[in-house]
Amino acid sequence: MTIGYRDGAGAASVLNQLLVNCKFRQHVLPIGEVSDVTQETPERVSRQAMAPLAVGILALVLLWAFGAPTLVTAFGVGLGHLALQDIKRSKTRGAVLAWVGLILGYGLTLMSIIRFIPSAINGLS
Repeated sequence: MTIGYRDGAGAASVLNQLLVNCKFRQHVLPIGEVSDVTQETPERVSRQAMAPLAVGILALVLLWAFGAPTLVTAFGVGLGHLALQDIKRSKTRGAVLAWVGLILGYGLTLMSIIRFIPSAINGLS
């Protein structure tokens, strides 16, 4: 296989030849076809996806300051689920923000419950 300049072809032609003969050509588009690719990623981030993250950070601050953010984390979990539904419906970005908010909400709720159990047991005895 010889690859080179033929009939005054430019560098793009040589690169296209390389890409066509490439072992992984199904993953690579030739240079002329790159402009035909349309981006399907949405441009805006869902505002509802930012709310669970903000509430999760607020819950972390409340946990550090007061030790019991259970109601705030429950609110954050609800906002996280609503945000994920909105992202699926409207095809916007921000799922990672919603998931981080959900993980913070569920994790801090679990920590609050685990922290509450020993005091509840001591109160019963």
